[in-house]
Amino acid sequence: MTTLTTITSTVTAAFLGSFVEVVEAFTIILAVGVTQGWRPAFIGTGLALALLALLVLALGPLLALIPIELMQFVIGTLLVLFGLRWLRKAILRASGFIALHDEEKAFAAETDSLRRQSAERRANFLAGTAAFKAVLLEGIEVVFIVIATGAGHGMIGYASLGAAAACLLVLIIGIFVHKPLSAVPENSLKFVVGLLLSAFGIFWVGEGVGADWPGADLSLLAILAVLAVFSFACSPDAAPVFQRPCRGHRMMNILNIALKEFFGMFIDDGALALLALLLVAAVGVLVKFAHVDALLGAALLLVGYLLILAESVARAARQKFQRK
Repeated sequence: MTTLTTITSTVTAAFLGSFVEVVEAFTIILAVGVTQGWRPAFIGTGLALALLALLVLALGPLLALIPIELMQFVIGTLLVLFGLRWLRKAILRASGFIALHDEEKAFAAETDSLRRQSAERRANFLAGTAAFKAVLLEGIEVVFIVIATGAGHGMIGYASLGAAAACLLVLIIGIFVHKPLSAVPENSLKFVVGLLLSAFGIFWVGEGVGADWPGADLSLLAILAVLAVFSFACSPDAAPVFQRPCRGHRMMNILNIALKEFFGMFIDDGALALLALLLVAAVGVLVKFAHVDALLGAALLLVGYLLILAESVARAARQKFQRK
């Protein structure tokens, strides 16, 4: 059932998630354009967008063939992994255990790397490759966000509108300011996006395994509120922020990078991912085969994910303190 709540949450999640990814891609494109010229920047960007368009055209017809319950379960599971990964990092950033993302530092690191390569004969190729890689990898995440937030209830169109609006807004701002969008509260946006994507994932996994969410689509707001309260409780803002070391780009196999980036979208804490998948399987078995009450299954799913997230954050904090 399509409701205003579902439409609004879908557009918002797609817009904010895409906005964060496009800002990061824009920083690399700008660095290429400023240091090596706009021709390699536009060529790399254009090739990446063409490849992404082919990916969307290929996936579109396939989605229509998948039963809605199976799609909710599979995409919901991936979305939980994706969202919890973002939310975990956001909590650790807010707590000071990992560094806040800084677009000015990312821009400086990229321009320094490109300037060091400018004397090489392949300088234009390397610059174009940097733009291509940035747009392709961030674009894959945008495509996943659109599919994940829109496919569960047949609202790919609404999710696409949110993503398109984010791309257009970044482009307009970038044309006028012509510098990294460091004023954008990217870390706060990542926190919000992590909450939204995790809420969507938990909701759809629950529907996929037969759990009963009270209030139907309105329960999305309740799940989001619970996640927000829990996450803020886990993120005291008294801890210091640590510097993140700058990393230069090296020429690597593009396919290898893409595969690493794809799996990195869902997993950066193996234990969290494994526990999340085991929880899905356990609740599915309880509801489908042990005939546990569907409402209880929904509650177990939400509480289980909160406990898994808490354990992951606490473990990362302990490891940080032990290294001091």
